[in-house]
Amino acid sequence: MPEKKARGRSRFTIYHGLAASFALHCALALPFVLEELAAGPDEPEILVVELQGVVAETQTEQKTLQETKGAAEQDAADAGRPAQAAAAPPEPPPPEDPPKDVPPPEETFPEPPAPAPTPPPTEAAPPQPSPGAGANTSAGAEERSAAQRIRTERDAELDRLKAYVKLLTKKVQAHLAYPDEERQAGLQGAATVSFTILPGGAIRPESLKIISTSGQPKLDASALKTIRLSAPFDPPPREMTVAVAVAFGRRR
Repeated sequence: MPEKKARGRSRFTIYHGLAASFALHCALALPFVLEELAAGPDEPEILVVELQGVVAETQTEQKTLQETKGAAEQDAADAGRPAQAAAAPPEPPPPEDPPKDVPPPEETFPEPPAPAPTPPPTEAAPPQPSPGAGANTSAGAEERSAAQRIRTERDAELDRLKAYVKLLTKKVQAHLAYPDEERQAGLQGAATVSFTILPGGAIRPESLKIISTSGQPKLDASALKTIRLSAPFDPPPREMTVAVAVAFGRRR
């Protein structure tokens, strides 16, 4: 048995010691290796240059977040501190002295006003007519008078025209041109002739025309000849255009 123990002990050589020392050193250096592996390789310089604006903005945002986080932590720390003692309440004011007895003021009544003198009654003035009523009455009378004057003048003009047309018809009838040939042939009919009579009684030549035919060209021509033979006419009340129906036929 003692020999077996000695042999077991002799198996731990210097190599075993070196291996144990190496393992111990590796165990100590393992955290640094893992940290280097986790950090990873640095980014190429060209990416930093190309994305300089983006990197700068990211750094600014990170800095702002850090400052904000620090301010929040500072506020939380301040809130955790015990609050200072509240200020002592102000002393109450001294009680006021009770008011002394003051006699109530004497009540005074105003004197009644003296009655105002009554003025003597005045006689009512008679009502005067308003100026507008007189103006309206006068304007109405003038309008009625003007309307009556216009009616009178119009009626007088109509009477003059009727009298003139009666004279004109008699003159046209006296100069009726009814040729024997048409009379013997028994042609009958009426043609309406229109013309303008000038203030002197003459006919305006271009105004003479047939406005309604008799159906017989010869009778229409005889109607125009009748009006030419009747001119000149008596002076009319004013220049006027008339239409005269010239009739041709046997007398019954």
